[in-house]
Amino acid sequence: MKKILLSFVIAMISMTSIAQLTTKDAFVSFYSKMDDVTAENTSVKSTLDPKTGDISFTVSISAFSFANKTMQEHFNQEGVMNSAEFPIAKYEGTIVNNAEVDYTADGSYDVKVNGTMTIKGVTKEFSATGKIVIEGGKIIAKSSFDLDRFEFGVNAKEKSISKILAINVEAKY
Repeated sequence: MKKILLSFVIAMISMTSIAQLTTKDAFVSFYSKMDDVTAENTSVKSTLDPKTGDISFTVSISAFSFANKTMQEHFNQEGVMNSAEFPIAKYEGTIVNNAEVDYTADGSYDVKVNGTMTIKGVTKEFSATGKIVIEGGKIIAKSSFDLDRFEFGVNAKEKSISKILAINVEAKY
């Protein structure tokens, strides 16, 4: 009887430790060097499955915040992001080297993620590097990368906004 109870407890702990994590405490920003503009979005949803390495980010386009409110309006207009027709951007990927991440111990792990990104209805394969940081049982995923906005049909304002945007992403699970 004790062996059965112990096996049950171990199975329950194992199932709990591999559960998919979800957070609304995620952040995405982009920076355009050409006009020195930064936009931030703190209304980002993310999931991470430590068992499989599957990770996703769902970003509300209209939730990007700019210091200049006129820029924010232009960003959401039909000619730029057209947030009325394309309200979200999405990334779905898998951490390629997930087996190297020990989600049960504090540490910092360099990771590579392969997946697809969808912006303005255009889906492209997209890979990035990042870090998984575990501190006191909390998991943080972060990455910084460049994004060619023209590849996703965001061609407006080409003389005032950089073609290549610097992107920062962070999620706390």
